[in-house]
Amino acid sequence: MYLSRQPYDPANPLFASSLTIGLASHRINTYLRRKTRSFGVQVFGTMIPTPEIGVSLPKSAGVAEESRPMIDLRYDQGAIDNMMHARQRLCDAFSAAGASVAVDGPFHPLTPGSSVHFGGTVRMHRSPEFGALDSSNRLYDAPNVIVCDSSCFTTGPEKNPTLTAMAIAARAGDHLADDLL
Repeated sequence: MYLSRQPYDPANPLFASSLTIGLASHRINTYLRRKTRSFGVQVFGTMIPTPEIGVSLPKSAGVAEESRPMIDLRYDQGAIDNMMHARQRLCDAFSAAGASVAVDGPFHPLTPGSSVHFGGTVRMHRSPEFGALDSSNRLYDAPNVIVCDSSCFTTGPEKNPTLTAMAIAARAGDHLADDLL
């Protein structure tokens, strides 16, 4: 079962989460042809990029070792709140279906990078206030530059982002071809 991101109106801007609900240890149980009565939940959520979190170069890169990128990846309170909200959405979905669900917790510590589909670092948005790209994948500040990989995603996909990225790239190619006509 897949619980997609919630509608945009009630959501916090740029935050989203999705949940995949399935049999616990599904691959092992399928391989061994065993049944299980337990299920697990995998949650993917977005993080809003900030200047403090990400990849940067040292300010004084004179020696080769000093020029290595510095990676600072951690969850801020907004990302943690997004995950807590996702857990509540799971309980609400089961409650709406007439089932009572208790979510055990606390869960394992939230660790950035434990499961990722990087994207959204050069977001597409109607407004340059919230994104770097327009609806045609063109940079607002340099319209002759097109970004057409998963970095243009507005929110993080739960799985299989490749086909979406390919479709965006094909659409961007069509826009470029139209420019030549």
